[in-house]
Amino acid sequence: MKATILGTHDGGMLSWFSNQTVGVARGNAADLVVVSDLRYGIPGPSVFGWWGQLYKIDTAGLPHYMGKINVDRDSSWSKIKGLFRAAYGLENDFLSKVDQGC
Repeated sequence: MKATILGTHDGGMLSWFSNQTVGVARGNAADLVVVSDLRYGIPGPSVFGWWGQLYKIDTAGLPHYMGKINVDRDSSWSKIKGLFRAAYGLENDFLSKVDQGC
């Protein structure tokens, strides 16, 4: 299904925009598929990125673009700042002291 969706105009645009870093998952109904830009994952309960697309699968198994989605994320400026500080090897409260500077 992922290759079929990414082969569409809309799916191809999301793939291009996200540098081919996309995730695909079933939606909250059997005929829905969510395609998500995974480049900017942050600490939190969601495995999805910040935005993506919604597709409805028809009876022939073909995807039809339904629209854009925005994913609400439980995050804070402090956690994002800590993540970036950890990524650049700076002192942070994101990693334990033993893992900092790796």
